[in-house]
Amino acid sequence: MLATLMLLAALAGAPRDTAHVVLVATTDVHGRATAWDYVTGRPFGGGLVRVGTIVDSLRREYPGQVIVMDAGDLLQGDPFAAYFASVAPRDPNPIVEAMDLVGYDVATLGNHDFNWGLPFLRRALTGATFPYVSGNVFALPADTLVYPPYVVLQRSGVRVGIAGFTTPGVMLWDRENVKGQVRVGPVGASAGRVLAGLARAADLRVVLIHSGMEERSSYDTTGVGPENVAASLAGYPARPDLVLVGHSHKEMRDSVIGGVHFIQPKNWAQEVSVAHVDLVRENGRWRVTRIHADLIPLAAVAPSARIAARLAPAEAAAKEWVSQPLGRAAADMPARLGRAEATPLVNFINDVQRQRTGAQLSTTPVFNPSSGFRAGPITLADVAGVYPYENTLRAIRISGA
Repeated sequence: MLATLMLLAALAGAPRDTAHVVLVATTDVHGRATAWDYVTGRPFGGGLVRVGTIVDSLRREYPGQVIVMDAGDLLQGDPFAAYFASVAPRDPNPIVEAMDLVGYDVATLGNHDFNWGLPFLRRALTGATFPYVSGNVFALPADTLVYPPYVVLQRSGVRVGIAGFTTPGVMLWDRENVKGQVRVGPVGASAGRVLAGLARAADLRVVLIHSGMEERSSYDTTGVGPENVAASLAGYPARPDLVLVGHSHKEMRDSVIGGVHFIQPKNWAQEVSVAHVDLVRENGRWRVTRIHADLIPLAAVAPSARIAARLAPAEAAAKEWVSQPLGRAAADMPARLGRAEATPLVNFINDVQRQRTGAQLSTTPVFNPSSGFRAGPITLADVAGVYPYENTLRAIRISGA
């Protein structure tokens, strides 16, 4: 009997030879912290408040095994984000506060996180209780990394290393915000070194990359670097085990290239990716034996009452702001046909742009054909529906050459 008890005690104290880690991921949240659509004035089937419900459930089911992560484009993209960036900044930023309440463990930057300028970005991220990682965002003039290239988190005795990268298109799209202060370098110039360090430091290797898979760049890449390079990470000698892809607003349940798993949940916190990773200990080191990832849609998931209550004052303030009347429309001005023919709405926008800049020619996109102005009061929500982005109006002098 004594021998049996001694054997059981020895087994209990012996290192476990299997482990399970659960990776929960979002990307391209674009300000969707609450479960409300500030443009349509209706409930929204996504938001960080719904992510919180999923995370709470998984943490109850897998205690001490869950890591929550995000691949960028968090702080810009809807009226809620715009209000707390340009009208009523506060600490903590409500979007970052929502992530803190969900319990995020790590994130990386997206290109739109630079839209409001570096002072705002720094201020917003000071409220984060989780680290940001990036292997290709450098402070100038020293050209040193602003954030650590990766962090190592412990789960079930497994060293989980998580690195981050951001598309270098920031250097074009936000050049006025970063010029002389920050350099977002080509991912390929840093990836080999970062991945090699990650391989030495971690048992399970994860990359958060705000970059599409391998789609064509939307700009001239000369001197900047390609926009979409996530798929290339499978070709490095020190390959990651799993890559969370952002930027392209696409969906990937679980695509495998060269043994590397690629996942991408739907944008605007409408889905979360959940990857279950099994590992076995061999010769004193953990080895990944299986990765199974899935997408969980959030439309039918109840918002976290705990997080919703904390964000309620911020939600109320943003609702009041977008309901402000800015003018009146004498008749309906829909955007529905704006991509195919001249319409009063598009003509109006171009007239305003010409008057504002003194230009002779003007062009504007129709971002959302279902938007427009109805006869009567025009609110800020209506304008945000027609033009949802904080782009910069520019007049350019050209010659016949």
